[in-house]
Amino acid sequence: MVGASLHLDRRDGDGAITHAWAGIVGRDGLNPMTWYSLDESGQPVEAE
Repeated sequence: MVGASLHLDRRDGDGAITHAWAGIVGRDGLNPMTWYSLDESGQPVEAE
């Protein structure tokens, strides 16, 4: 849904959070009805 907030965390093998990110669907390239994860640098990417 456009305008919905999205919060993503990336965790290491022990479960500790290494990156956190928040954004709004419909802005900054975030598309509705799309799964996202964080890459190694903490930026959102479409999940595989």
